[in-house]
Amino acid sequence: MDIFSIIKSDHKKVQDTLESMLDTSSGDEQSRRQFTDQLRDLLLPHMSAEEALLYPLLMEEGDPELAMEAIEEHRTAKHVLSELESLSPGDAFWHARCQVLSELIEHHIDEEESDIFENASEFLDKQRAQRLAREFEQRKQTFLKEAA
Repeated sequence: MDIFSIIKSDHKKVQDTLESMLDTSSGDEQSRRQFTDQLRDLLLPHMSAEEALLYPLLMEEGDPELAMEAIEEHRTAKHVLSELESLSPGDAFWHARCQVLSELIEHHIDEEESDIFENASEFLDKQRAQRLAREFEQRKQTFLKEAA
């Protein structure tokens, strides 16, 4: 597996979780809490690994503007996720905030899987992309251990 496959796999899990979150009703507070926790546990390590490994490479060898925009999108998504976590799952704004987060992340994924992947593939050969995938997975595990 290479870095692109790992990131796409993570994106799919995040999208599926967001879809499940949006399908919940205001009365299903337990599911909403569980999905929010699941989303946090998927997103934060993923973002941390991208920010530590992929985006610095884009800054040095690729398109720095793409990296800076992606970092800002992460910052915004983390903020909205934090606000979502602070809301009661039964709050009338919960679904709206979840929808906004979903739209932010969907936009980010679309740009990442097109523009960023295209740019990164210009300087990442097969071996380097595979090595980066291993480092990416290790970074996510380290993040989870440090957060625990």
